[in-house]
Amino acid sequence: VSTQSTWVPDKVRYTFEATLRSDVHFLAHNNVMDYSLLVGVNTTGDGYASSAKVQEGYRIGIIDCLTTYGPKKKVANLCKSLLWSDITLSTIPSQQYARRFLRYMLRIFPSEALAEQGFMTHPNWEDGSPAVSPVSKGSHFPTTLQNTPHQ
Repeated sequence: VSTQSTWVPDKVRYTFEATLRSDVHFLAHNNVMDYSLLVGVNTTGDGYASSAKVQEGYRIGIIDCLTTYGPKKKVANLCKSLLWSDITLSTIPSQQYARRFLRYMLRIFPSEALAEQGFMTHPNWEDGSPAVSPVSKGSHFPTTLQNTPHQ
């Protein structure tokens, strides 16, 4: 699996992280698991990627949040855990799913401060810990993230 990081300005990332943590806490508290993050990109300007007039806006939301960790998922977890490693399972308790989801999302959207130091993060699928690698100059820094919080 190849994963690309999207660098986020520190102020925007703070808002993104706070909202994401709040939403994920809500889902875990309600025993929901197996959700995803959808990122929509809206590009405005003259349409040329090399133009300084091009701006990107992002719409971000958690989707597919209708699955609860009930008896069927517990049995599925037991059966799958006999065949595969625990780190590869998606059928896991909601609190564990929430921790893994947040850890992964926050690695994909690192702060600009880390990029300015010349590093990037990416997931290490073997043990779940972050890996740090050099990043080239000129990485993409989105300037806005828009979110519609849960009601």
